[in-house]
Amino acid sequence: MLKGDKVYIIRNMRMARLTKSFGSIILVLCICLMLISGCSNTNQVNGNGAIKVTDSGISSSTGNDGDPTSNAGISSDWDYIQFSPDPNSEPVVVGNYTIVDSVAGSSVVITEYNGLGGDVAIPSKINGKPVVAIGDIVFSLQTNITSVSIPDSVKTIGYAAFDGCTGLTSITIPASVTDFLGNLTFDGCNNLKAVYFEGDAPRVWGNNQFMGASPDLVIYHHKDAKGFETYGADGKMLGTWQGIPLSVY
Repeated sequence: MLKGDKVYIIRNMRMARLTKSFGSIILVLCICLMLISGCSNTNQVNGNGAIKVTDSGISSSTGNDGDPTSNAGISSDWDYIQFSPDPNSEPVVVGNYTIVDSVAGSSVVITEYNGLGGDVAIPSKINGKPVVAIGDIVFSLQTNITSVSIPDSVKTIGYAAFDGCTGLTSITIPASVTDFLGNLTFDGCNNLKAVYFEGDAPRVWGNNQFMGASPDLVIYHHKDAKGFETYGADGKMLGTWQGIPLSVY
C-alpha cells in the first residue's frame, strides 16, 4: 500500500468517527464558552503544568514553559523542529526502514516501516546517526505488529504514527520523548490496554491521541512524573490524561 493511499484511508476512517462525536464536541464547546465568559481570569495552574478547572472558569493547559500540555523538560516551544524531517533530504531505505536526515542534520527521522511486523525493535542508530523521530503514519495500519520497542534516542512521535496497530496490547514510551506531534497517535489500536511512560508527560500537539483504543486502556507513569495531573472544578484530581485513566507504577 502506498503512503498516499494510507493517508486517504486514515482520513476517511477518522472522518467517520469524528462525525459521530461531533454533536458531543459542540455541546462541550458551548459549556466551555459559558464558563469562560463568566470567569474572573483567576485561572490556576499547578507548579508542574497540570490543568486545573476552578469555580470561576477553565484555566489554560500550560506547562512550566508556558506551552499547552507541555513537557516540563523542554526549554523552547520549537525545540522539536530540529528533529523534523529535512525537506531537502533524499529518502534512504536501510533494512526495514526508510529514513531521511533531520533538520539538525546529525540525526535521522524514520518515515516508513517496511518490515513484516511481529516484535519490532526500532534501532537507536541507523547509518551511524541517532534515530530522533518516528514520523507521520510510520506504523499506521500495520496490523501484524505485536510489539514495538522505542529507543531512548527518540524525541518526537508523529501524526497517527501507530494508527490502526490492532496487534499492539502495550507499549512503553521512553523518557526521551518530549512531543506527540499531531493527532491520533494510537488511534484505532483497539487492543491497546497499557501505555507506560518512563518520564514526564509529552507535549501533545493535537487531540484524540487514543481514539478507538481499547476501553480498558490505562496510562501508567512514575510517581514523580510531571504533566499527567488534571483537576476538576472541585479541585480534586481527575485521575486521567488525554481522557484515559492513570495509574502509578
